[in-house]
Amino acid sequence: MPIFKAFFNIVKKNKLTFILAIAINLAITIAYSQINQTENGGTFEADKSQIAVINEDNGLISQTLVDYLGENSTVVSIDTSEKGQQDALFFKEVMYIVTIPKNFSTQLAAGEKPTLPTKSVPNSQADFQTTALINQFVNKVAFYYETFPEKSDAAIINMVTDNLAKMLLCHSKLLTQQKIKMKRLGSLIYWLMVSL
Repeated sequence: MPIFKAFFNIVKKNKLTFILAIAINLAITIAYSQINQTENGGTFEADKSQIAVINEDNGLISQTLVDYLGENSTVVSIDTSEKGQQDALFFKEVMYIVTIPKNFSTQLAAGEKPTLPTKSVPNSQADFQTTALINQFVNKVAFYYETFPEKSDAAIINMVTDNLAKMLLCHSKLLTQQKIKMKRLGSLIYWLMVSL
């Protein structure tokens, strides 16, 4: 007990010093957390990878896929020869190359899931990101053709693009909310670390 009494006597005598130290730590923590929140406006922005798309089909579905990839990536024009593609990947002009073969649109409309030949820089973010975008698009188109066989190609494409736009908006809002929560949690942890 004498230790606790001595501790509280010291705290009573130096009350102003303790309050001042806590106030200074709080002021610095709040200032830093406000500075961190203003960066990037608190919004999420996905990185856009540089990709090349070689469209040999030129159908409605393939053109919509090219447009979809263009919204989520930076599409770069390259030499379409084998050597030109290898050079573009080697010099990292692009990180991912996808070739849309002839009859891609008709195969997809017929219920098949054609594979798209791709080349990429190994283990690059563009490899995972663009492959996921392509799979998402192809799966949505195949699902809508299977579910609504009586609809025209244009109607199917409209439904797919509307669905993908809503998914992207929803995903973006979710990531923005998670980013804000993580910043608040980071500020709280920082405040706890500084004050201790």
